[in-house]
Amino acid sequence: MRNCGAAARGLSARFTEQGTLMKLKTKRILRLCCILAGAACICVGIRRGECTVILQKAVKICLECIGLG
Repeated sequence: MRNCGAAARGLSARFTEQGTLMKLKTKRILRLCCILAGAACICVGIRRGECTVILQKAVKICLECIGLG
């Protein structure tokens, strides 16, 4: 193997740090996109009146589990 020297090792470390930084930025952007998509889906569900449907289903399930329904 060839000995690259200190300058080459420093350059390699710098590229590794930049790659890690890019990965972190990409993860942050992906997380933000997922959060925004989830919030958008929640807003659409609220506008369509799905809250009452979900509440009715939850009440039915709870009453069946207790044995009152």
